[in-house]
Amino acid sequence: MKKHAKFLAALISGLGATATVFAAPHFQRSHTTDLARMRGDVERVGATMRSVMKREHERQIAKKQH
Repeated sequence: MKKHAKFLAALISGLGATATVFAAPHFQRSHTTDLARMRGDVERVGATMRSVMKREHERQIAKKQH
């Protein structure tokens, strides 16, 4: 009977440990508005697209020169 009790205690302890691992994350709320955050996202995507387009344009020019 002791083996069963120890097993159940260990099982319950293990299940409780997984609950702490998968606890809900705590996010801090930003002080900006949703619109301002979306605008910032669009600006960052636009900057990335510009840099990619510039890089690819330079590659095309380099290819033509060879």
